[in-house]
Amino acid sequence: MAAKIEWSKTHAKQVMDRAGVPTARWRSGSGESRSDLFDFVLELDGHCVVKADGLAAGKGVAVCDTREEAFAAIAGCLNERRFGDAGNVVVVEDRLHGTEVSVFAVCDGHRYSSSGRTRLQACPRLRPRSNTGGMGGLRSRNRRMPPLGEVAKRVIEPTLAALAEAGTPSSVASTWD
Repeated sequence: MAAKIEWSKTHAKQVMDRAGVPTARWRSGSGESRSDLFDFVLELDGHCVVKADGLAAGKGVAVCDTREEAFAAIAGCLNERRFGDAGNVVVVEDRLHGTEVSVFAVCDGHRYSSSGRTRLQACPRLRPRSNTGGMGGLRSRNRRMPPLGEVAKRVIEPTLAALAEAGTPSSVASTWD
């Protein structure tokens, strides 16, 4: 089911990996595999992002500067159940720096249409555990951002193809006229 890429960060990362879509290095785990998560935090020297795998009302993300912060964020999900069932599985990602760009596309299972690029001015570190995603979203024509056609070829079309291969109703992706 295609909608699972929205409510499971692990599933979304798996689809991106299968599709060859560029994404941050990552590991996913639960209580039984937390040592793998800790090893990855050590590999990243604590500069990472820890996310509850499921929907956590926009509050399941910790941007970490140190190993201790990352270990505490993992424990908050798995031990303290801070995000309930959404935190039963945790994703740890390499921390990337730069401007966040979102491309919104609607798909009918066979074709897609995109509304263009938006540069998000999210402020996740404004207040701890604040839901600031999408704050100040601006339609953007910034020259540093790749052309929409390139994004479609590198992200949208491979993602739809990977979903189709996994059994989500789809065929060759094409744009609506």
